[in-house]
Amino acid sequence: MQTALIAGLALAALALGLLWRREAAAHHALERQSRQATAGLDARLTELGERLAWSEAAGAASEDPLLVCDRALTLRYANPAAQVRFGDPARQSSLIAYSGSLELEQLAQDALEAPAANLERMIRLQDQPFQARAVSLESGVALALSDVAELERLGRARQDFVANLSHELRTPLTSLRLLVDTLIARSGKGTPLVKDLAGKMAVEVDALHQMAQEMLDLAAIEAGRQVVRLVSAPL
Repeated sequence: MQTALIAGLALAALALGLLWRREAAAHHALERQSRQATAGLDARLTELGERLAWSEAAGAASEDPLLVCDRALTLRYANPAAQVRFGDPARQSSLIAYSGSLELEQLAQDALEAPAANLERMIRLQDQPFQARAVSLESGVALALSDVAELERLGRARQDFVANLSHELRTPLTSLRLLVDTLIARSGKGTPLVKDLAGKMAVEVDALHQMAQEMLDLAAIEAGRQVVRLVSAPL
C-alpha cells in the first residue's frame, strides 16, 4: 500500500516536473518572441522617426509652400515657407480656412478622388499666380505651391516685346515695298538682270512683311486679344 502511494507520488511529481518544464519552455519562447517583436517595433519606430525628420528637413529647406492634409482636408503640416505666406496654422484648421483659396481646396479634393494622378493647376492666391501640384497619399494629400509671378511678368514682357517689334517693322517694310514697286515699274527699259533682282527683292520684302504680321497675330493670341475661329478642312 505504502509502496503504491510512494509510486503514485513519484509519478505525480514527475508529471508536475514535466509540466513545469513545458510551461517554462513556453514562457521562455513567449519572452523571446516578445523581445523580437519589441525590437522590430523599435526599429520600425526609429525608421519612421528618421523619415519624419527627413521630410520635415526637406520641407524646411524648400522655398515653396508645402501643405499636408488628411482625407477630411484638415491641415496636418505646413512648412516654414507656407507659414510665412499664410501664417501659423491653428489647431484642426481646415485647408480652405488656412489658405483662403477655394481653388486649392478643389484641387486637393480632386486629387483624393483620383489617387493615381498627380494634378497640376494654375491658381491665384492673394492675387498672385501659383503653379499648384497635388499628390494623393494613403492618409491624405500633399500640396506644393510654386510662385510663378516672375515667370508671368517675363511672359508679358516677351509678348509686349514681340508685339512692339512687329509693329515697328511694318513701317519700314511698307516703305521698302513701295521702293521695290517703283523699281519694278521703271525697270521696263532696264536690263533683264535689273528686272530679276527687283522681283527677288519684292519676294523677300513680302516674306518679311508676312513674318511681322504672324508675330503680331501670335502676340495677340497669347494675350487673349485675338479671336481664333476654328474651321473644318479636308486633309
